[in-house]
Amino acid sequence: MRPHPLDFLARMLPENGARPALIDGERTWSYAALAHWVACVAQRLSDRGVGAGERLAIDLPNGAEFVVAYLAAWHAGITVIPINGAMPAEDRAYLLDLTRPTLRLDSTQEGLLEDSERGVAAPFTPYDERIPGAIFFTSGTTSRPKGVCHDAQRMLANVDAFNTLTGISAETRMLHLMPMGYMAGFLNTILSPLAAGGTVVLSPPFSSAAAMGLWPLAMKHRVNTLWLSPTMAAFLVQLNRGGVVYDWCRHHLTHVFIGTASLSAKLEAQFSAAFGVACLESYGMTELLLVSSRTPGAADQAGSVGRVLPGIECVMEENGQLAGVLRIRSPYAMLGYLDSDPAETGVLLPADAQGLETGDIGRLEGDRLFITGRKKDLILHGGVNVSPRAVEEVLLRHAEVANAAVVGMPHDFWGEEVVACVIAHDPNRTGKLRAELVELCRAHLSPDAVPGRFRFVESFPLSSTGKVRKDLLRQSD
Repeated sequence: MRPHPLDFLARMLPENGARPALIDGERTWSYAALAHWVACVAQRLSDRGVGAGERLAIDLPNGAEFVVAYLAAWHAGITVIPINGAMPAEDRAYLLDLTRPTLRLDSTQEGLLEDSERGVAAPFTPYDERIPGAIFFTSGTTSRPKGVCHDAQRMLANVDAFNTLTGISAETRMLHLMPMGYMAGFLNTILSPLAAGGTVVLSPPFSSAAAMGLWPLAMKHRVNTLWLSPTMAAFLVQLNRGGVVYDWCRHHLTHVFIGTASLSAKLEAQFSAAFGVACLESYGMTELLLVSSRTPGAADQAGSVGRVLPGIECVMEENGQLAGVLRIRSPYAMLGYLDSDPAETGVLLPADAQGLETGDIGRLEGDRLFITGRKKDLILHGGVNVSPRAVEEVLLRHAEVANAAVVGMPHDFWGEEVVACVIAHDPNRTGKLRAELVELCRAHLSPDAVPGRFRFVESFPLSSTGKVRKDLLRQSD
């Protein structure tokens, strides 16, 4: 019989039951207290008619209650449907109609999630690998979100492999900043440290106001690990005033992971200079979980998304003049997509045995993975493939460029025109900056990759995970 997905909690109890597992504001739960709370909520779910094989939608803000509801569902053999609070109302209604959960757990269900030392604890429900542990939904930037079904044991095996690779351990104290309804907000920043016996410190959702209190909170709870999106990292750089924060980060932060979107060389250098700590870029997908990561102290990893986790096979399919389109075979991959027909709510479309085409373009150097762009973002200019990311990296070399995004727009002669959307530090200097950027691009890019047009904007449309919505940039032209 395969072990239960929450065996990692049971493993912590004999020797580490008193160790802090979860900190939320002034509340702290040890591993023993967390395990008891989880088992009690599992019993309450059963009392409400939500049992093994049923589905539970968790529609809660970030907090200890979200974590406990998630683990309680696994305790009881229930499939979790985490709902990202930033998801558009239309998409939210669609996923609830598609999945038809037995219960939608929201902030009105306070009694169900109450923490009580005298609560009745349910025993583990025997693990059934035919029941998905969770159904995640993709961001749906170009179409309806897809339901991605994952096995709970594969999720645990994935973070175990990641922890071994990167050195996440019982000494890890992770500051949680991501939306919990999103894959990285649970897998990377809750499940990973808890599976290692570490501590998760919950922060208010990341915002301009909350960012001001981030470092005091990290210092108070002796945090040593962060997981940031590039957008978060850029915001912290802008807020940085050096001094005490720089000294503290340099001496106390052991891991600063960057994921969910590509990290530019410019931002990487700025963050390292501001906080005295290296960025550990990682790579993953909703369908594949964590695929690779840089590791602390490793040499020759600049520009890469790190070493590939053991057991994962990366295959490059040649694509004209550029590096190959990346296909991945992984023992941690999804079970399959949920059928999008509302009449077939229980039907899984099995994953391709040949692996998943990621849509990313990259290359392997030994066990190091490099991502150089997105297949769908490639610009075909006069019959020549242009990588937007390569153009963006050149634009970001200019000190007066805060951010850049490059897209292809239809053109009568060239087929597609290279259009650079730029956020400038000084909006009043864009005329001169445009000429300087053209010269910079001519010096470092092929003629076909030099942008034919520049658009100066105040901000970029972003997805809930911090990725630039290039589809919306094209529409706004």
